[in-house]
Amino acid sequence: MTMLSLALFLGLQDPAVAEADALIAKLRAPLRQRREATDALLKLRRASYAVRPHLEDRLSASNDPIVRVRLDFVVRALIVEPAWTVENPPPSGSAHAGDDRTTIVTITSHGRVRALDAATGKLALETEPCATFFARPVVVRDRVVLPLGYVNGPMLRFIDLEQKAPAVNHRASALRPALLARDGDRVAMTMSGRLVTIPLGDPEKKELDLELRDECALAAADGHLAWANRRGRITCVETETGKTLWTAEGPHVPRLSVADGVLVAVGSARVAAFSLDDGREVWARNASIGLSAVHRGVVLYAVGSETTCADAATGAVRWTDRSGRLAEAMQTGAFADDHAVVNAGDRLEFVSLRTGAVDGAYPCEIRIRGIAVSERFVLVWHGANKLTALRVAD
Repeated sequence: MTMLSLALFLGLQDPAVAEADALIAKLRAPLRQRREATDALLKLRRASYAVRPHLEDRLSASNDPIVRVRLDFVVRALIVEPAWTVENPPPSGSAHAGDDRTTIVTITSHGRVRALDAATGKLALETEPCATFFARPVVVRDRVVLPLGYVNGPMLRFIDLEQKAPAVNHRASALRPALLARDGDRVAMTMSGRLVTIPLGDPEKKELDLELRDECALAAADGHLAWANRRGRITCVETETGKTLWTAEGPHVPRLSVADGVLVAVGSARVAAFSLDDGREVWARNASIGLSAVHRGVVLYAVGSETTCADAATGAVRWTDRSGRLAEAMQTGAFADDHAVVNAGDRLEFVSLRTGAVDGAYPCEIRIRGIAVSERFVLVWHGANKLTALRVAD
């Protein structure tokens, strides 16, 4: 018998449950009072573990459609809570962040690498300008890995967090920016017309070394390393040995991602998924595609203002959205767990990738200046000089 069941058996009731019942009675009131009651129920659900199962019972027992809609929202809504807020964030919020247990790494608009303590938000490290705003940091143990684009010629930089200084630079071709992908404890990158893999524990060592031509996309996962050229020819090899597993013809100038055992290639006029094991085309769809993203087993792609969410493994369409609100999330990669993080001006909205519905929101002061999503936090630059880290839970 659980503690809640024991309390009910003894005739004891959590005061929050009684308060929840009083608020449920207001869910048929005028619109403003309904909204106030819904917000109060969300706060009660966050404050007391006994409220959610009670709301689920009331939801299953209710025949009132208005009450059911409101209770259903409260029961499934995400709980978004601030972990910490610090003053004086970077001059402009970075769109990317890397997170490895105790450290959050962001890139400022001026190219400075900033490492923050994940528990408190305190600044642990700030370098001189050495990166680009569009660099996506990868944090593994005590190292930050950055593809630096066209800063002094394309290169890959390893920054030692303990020594608080750049450790090793790998220079790439001066004609095009380095491509970077990670598979476990290895990073793969293009440099000087070649593809190399570098162990994160020993960044001065090169393992795999293959010749490439006209590569424009790179992806790595589950022991597979794949790249594509501008004409859409995709090659997949074993990450450890470099042995070619398969080749396939995909869309022109694609972007590559791996999800649920398939390699997803999104080009300007087509999206296609290939089996990671043998290169067999699993599904494909022709469309004049603009923005796209792959996250947690789904593919998002936009045709005009309409965004489609499809299952990565099968191509089955889950839902479509015609509001255009998901464009920024697809462009910046702002996804937290099973949700896209949407900048709605004075608040963040969390759009479910399963249903397309808004499952939760977080109000922010004045206006949101930037969003970054790490493995455990949603970082929000808002107001005049605030940076808030949010925890998201259902």
